[in-house]
Amino acid sequence: GSTVRNITFRDVVMPDTYKGIYLKFRGAGLVEDVLFENVTIERPEQWALWMGPAQQSDSSDLCAAHPCSICWPEFAWLGAACDPPAGGLYRNITLRDVSILEPRKHSPGVLYGSSESPMEDILFDNVKVHRSEGTAVREAAQGGDLVRAYGGEDARALEVRASALAGENTLSHGWWDEPQYFCEGVASGRAVRGTSPVPSCFEGVSVLSTLSDMGELGASTHGAAAALR
Repeated sequence: GSTVRNITFRDVVMPDTYKGIYLKFRGAGLVEDVLFENVTIERPEQWALWMGPAQQSDSSDLCAAHPCSICWPEFAWLGAACDPPAGGLYRNITLRDVSILEPRKHSPGVLYGSSESPMEDILFDNVKVHRSEGTAVREAAQGGDLVRAYGGEDARALEVRASALAGENTLSHGWWDEPQYFCEGVASGRAVRGTSPVPSCFEGVSVLSTLSDMGELGASTHGAAAALR
């Protein structure tokens, strides 16, 4: 597999992007020692943050998984799969001072490592989602972003088929409708300095973030935080 290491992305603004920060594996490999610092992602159309398997199709089948279907997760119940490569490892990845402004999806992103090679040492340092009241829309649950992004009869036929099988005019809702990350296959992850929301599979996140925000990481606090890990 391929190896990518020792890369810094700094002082970046992404207006009206489709995906924002996008790290992906098609097969086995290693991505390590990567820093994203002072990054602003404005009005991302799809996932603001994605770290996991490549979400793509290399065939005429729109929803084929190579290795993660572009129809996932909204159409997982129809067989759209997303399978992280067993030999793909992310290690020592830092996101620092990252602002996500007015994301179109409720969920800010996906962190999806394999059970055989889970992610190691992932740090979210002041990674925040900023959303105005009523800005986020439930387009994912309605199949809207698939039709708009890929167009054509394939996407529309998929939406019609899904609605028919569901026996209703809208698609089922899921975790992507909530302001949370999909977080799976992470062996060690931390969130500090007010990161919000915090990926659910990170360790000691709520206590450590709160203590850091209060500026009380003195000797006694370090001891208390260490005891909670």
